[in-house]
Amino acid sequence: MSSFTPKKLILAGFVLVLLIGIPVMFFLLKQQKNTTNVAAATVLSLSAPPAAVNVGDPVNFDINVNPGGINKVSFLKLVLNYDPTKLATIDAGFAVNSWTIANGTQFTPSILQGPTYDDGTVTITVSTGQAPEDAIQGLTNTKIGTITFKAIATTDTTPTQVSFATTTQLLSIGASDQFSQNVLSNTTPASVSINAAQVIPTAIPTVVTPTPTVTPSTTASSSPTPTVTVSANAPTCSSLTLDKIAQGVAPYTLAFTVTGNSANSTISKVTFNFGDSITQDVTQSGGIGSSSVSAVLTHIYNVPGTFTATAVLTDTNGNLSSTANCTQIVTISQGTLTTSVATPTATQIAQVSPSPLPPTGPNNTIITVGAIGIILSVVGVFLLFAL
Repeated sequence: MSSFTPKKLILAGFVLVLLIGIPVMFFLLKQQKNTTNVAAATVLSLSAPPAAVNVGDPVNFDINVNPGGINKVSFLKLVLNYDPTKLATIDAGFAVNSWTIANGTQFTPSILQGPTYDDGTVTITVSTGQAPEDAIQGLTNTKIGTITFKAIATTDTTPTQVSFATTTQLLSIGASDQFSQNVLSNTTPASVSINAAQVIPTAIPTVVTPTPTVTPSTTASSSPTPTVTVSANAPTCSSLTLDKIAQGVAPYTLAFTVTGNSANSTISKVTFNFGDSITQDVTQSGGIGSSSVSAVLTHIYNVPGTFTATAVLTDTNGNLSSTANCTQIVTISQGTLTTSVATPTATQIAQVSPSPLPPTGPNNTIITVGAIGIILSVVGVFLLFAL
């Protein structure tokens, strides 16, 4: 009678499976750990203005990506946090940047979504496409774009900070990277100090009264005849009009158009005072340099309030126009801006949209192998005692 009974053969099979399965499980765990440690090498950083700004000034922050020489970043979901009591968002507040790729040509990424504004948060989605040569790579910082805010309040002794939220996501198409894995390793915020706004004196119109100049006649046969010379008249500001109603929700954009003329001179500039501590001169275009102007300037009101906007013309003699016909009252109420964005097509989503990030830790394959190993161990021990 053979010593290899069916029960012993089954037990031997279980032992063989255990001898193979357990080493495989540990190998997969080690590979998973190595992949995780190598892939996440990219650093995101923000560059702030080199000096303090004033209330009312635009504030630019550059967004930089350093893949650490390992990743090839092709998809960026950028979520930035800021203090809405110190900084306000503006329309078209994000501009992508171009950079030189390996073949020496300039490449510009695409904005898939955004910027989308919430209270204290900005979300922007950028893609370089599926070509590996267009991906962000190398050991140095690549500037991918600039986001612009407006300073609305002083920071006193502590600068205000802009930083990346934990929901920021970077995907890589590098050969050793998983497509759905977030390769973001670290982020660096940036801060800026905001000073009080500079006070700009309001222009006061100067009224010039014509003064007659009498020149005696030297002709003996006639009585003296006065000759009247009239000095240059101040220019006339005829109207200040808006492209839409003077009431809206912050941030609210208005285009101001001023018209006017000078009877005896040319107009050298038009000064717009928007009433919110912002004053801006137009010295070119709109007929500047001629006797008749029609100048247009766009302004964004980022804070609520009632503002008196005016326009003043200045001629080459230094004379200023009156604001009597060139005044507008603008009323802005508080609100939250949500920028409408185009919805990507199904093809675009399939090409560039990432799948959800996997949960942290071993993947499902490793868990399955481990579970099978445990089950086989329990069954093997049971059969061993049963025999």
